[in-house]
Amino acid sequence: MQAGGLGHLAVQYAVAMGFETVAIARGADKAEFAEQLGAHHYVDSTAGTSVADALRSLGGAKVVLATAANSGAITATVEGLAQRGELVVIGAAPEPLEISPMQLLMTGRVVRGHPSGTSQDVEDTMAFRALHGIRPIVETVPLGQADEAYQKMLSGAARFRMVLTGRPGCAGQISVRVGGRLVRLAA
Repeated sequence: MQAGGLGHLAVQYAVAMGFETVAIARGADKAEFAEQLGAHHYVDSTAGTSVADALRSLGGAKVVLATAANSGAITATVEGLAQRGELVVIGAAPEPLEISPMQLLMTGRVVRGHPSGTSQDVEDTMAFRALHGIRPIVETVPLGQADEAYQKMLSGAARFRMVLTGRPGCAGQISVRVGGRLVRLAA
């Protein structure tokens, strides 16, 4: 699991479910954070060892939950899957995955995408989150700075989740300019 916006939540969920969890991210500086989230292992995708080799050295991954919106990062995990291992893609990337049929056929590996889920899935997820104390890491920004928050998110500089905050007791309709568009929000 990548330890970014979706990944930091995925690591917490996998640990709470009792899985031996491997967090994958860019840079050695994220290893301590992955450990704080509960990951049992950390793979630095920028290190000299490939992600696939690192996963194989741990016995191969039974499941890779690909949360990164980067097809190259997702593809780099395929050879690290164990026999009959499964790659579940939830990170949306515009470019295609470069996976050879031979990478799947000879080992029985499976690649699948997973949509965000039904309302029942969301309800179950929220109940599990509450039961296990799983919390997202958020960066709060005043509503008046919505455009700056949006630009930060688009540039990749946002740290996990950007949350817009308003004044307590604020009611009515608010208009903010986000990405050059006027957006009306009910407050």
